[in-house]
Amino acid sequence: MIILRTIPILITVTFVLFACNSIKIESAPPRIEPTPTEPKQVVIGRNRNAEALMSAKSEVGRQSYGFAPFLLLDDTRIVVENDDNHDDHGNHDNQQRVMLRYPPQSADPTMWETVDSFILAYATQRELLPTEAVSEATVGQFKVSAPIGNDSQWLTHYAVWVDFVDNSGTVVDLTDLGPDFGAYHPISRELISSQNLEPQFSEWQSGVPYDMLQPLAIVTFSGQKYYLLGQLSTSANSYDYAIQAHQIKPASHTEPLRLLPGSRIELSINQADFAELQTLIQEHGSTVFEDKPEMWQRYGDDGAEFSEVLEQNLHLLWHMVTKTKIHDQ
Repeated sequence: MIILRTIPILITVTFVLFACNSIKIESAPPRIEPTPTEPKQVVIGRNRNAEALMSAKSEVGRQSYGFAPFLLLDDTRIVVENDDNHDDHGNHDNQQRVMLRYPPQSADPTMWETVDSFILAYATQRELLPTEAVSEATVGQFKVSAPIGNDSQWLTHYAVWVDFVDNSGTVVDLTDLGPDFGAYHPISRELISSQNLEPQFSEWQSGVPYDMLQPLAIVTFSGQKYYLLGQLSTSANSYDYAIQAHQIKPASHTEPLRLLPGSRIELSINQADFAELQTLIQEHGSTVFEDKPEMWQRYGDDGAEFSEVLEQNLHLLWHMVTKTKIHDQ
């Protein structure tokens, strides 16, 4: 009986096993790996305006700034000469003209040892005009006040106003007195035409007027930039030498260039005594104004920082006096 009862179970197991063996188990389809593709290249259009500006910057402005290096040269002279002009009524205006005369410089302004804002602007214009992005590049000038106490003189500064072929524009100023591009310089400016641009460059190649303020250097003291200026003015009886310093408030894209109220050292020499005193100053050496501060007067801000800046550059005053040549001497 036990054997008979077991037979159906065995038959059932055998049937199940047979059924399982007869079922086909499908294997999973092979995974298809995606074919890698090259990333799409994003093509950015050339900014021809920026290329023109950066190319000009790379060629211009590598020289030192200001006329102090010229003043130190042995062959440099400050020449005082008669400037006989006629006024509108035909009268003679007997004035003395003062020129800082230095060794002749290259016709290529990028080869100069040191420059001012005019030479930088002239060189910048020369670099920009031939570029395909620029439709016009004009050298312009504007005045910057240089106050000392209650008095103020005007300093002429130059830059380049650029128009691009796409009708955009900017101002280029490669001095250290603001951003290279887009400085907020005055809109009411005097533009220099090509007729007087070349004659001025020709004159600047060997000298600049020195009876008006001229840049000597931009110096840094305690992290602050100072604009160092020089001048020799004449009166009926005296020669008046000056060096002065101003803290700089550089131009930005929204604010104009400003020189803050500064300090001035002035040396006045009677014309009748000039030759004798010039010889004594020459013989004493370049420290004479440090050793004998009673010879000069100080005006304007008397702060310690200005004292340091000016006294570190008193040797420039010595060069100004000893290199002065009076035309009738």
